[in-house]
Amino acid sequence: MLHSVVFDPPDIQMRNDAIWYTFITHAEVNGMSVLRGNASDEEFKETVRLRRQGKPNHKLKGVLSFRCNAVRRLSAATDSNGRKVGDRLYCVLDTDIAGRPSHADVFATLPLPYDKSVAKQAFRSQRKSLMDAIGNAIEKPSAFRNGILDDTQSVA
Repeated sequence: MLHSVVFDPPDIQMRNDAIWYTFITHAEVNGMSVLRGNASDEEFKETVRLRRQGKPNHKLKGVLSFRCNAVRRLSAATDSNGRKVGDRLYCVLDTDIAGRPSHADVFATLPLPYDKSVAKQAFRSQRKSLMDAIGNAIEKPSAFRNGILDDTQSVA
């Protein structure tokens, strides 16, 4: 399982589609940050602390959990937008971050041959598949791992 901590920015009530487009944009640009299921409770707490740093009004909405293989098995169904049938659309890579051994990132793969306009078209056409793979079941902080993230709301 992969887990992503989800925040509500101040004064904005995020709807599910806003959350998904934020995640997808991260995957296309610089990686969608996730923790693997084997992450310790302390690694989750540290992730929340780091994500809230300098943003004390951001409220932890919860944790979105989804299967790694649901993302990795997404592949092109047709030959179009720089993709061939069967090309993998996303990958999950371990990220080497000190003190965070279970951190990983979801990345969109690049269509080939690479061209910025072709990549934009490819990314647009594959977004729904990632949204479907991720799902929309955000577990409240009080429910995730028996409430281990409940006390993170006061972290500045």
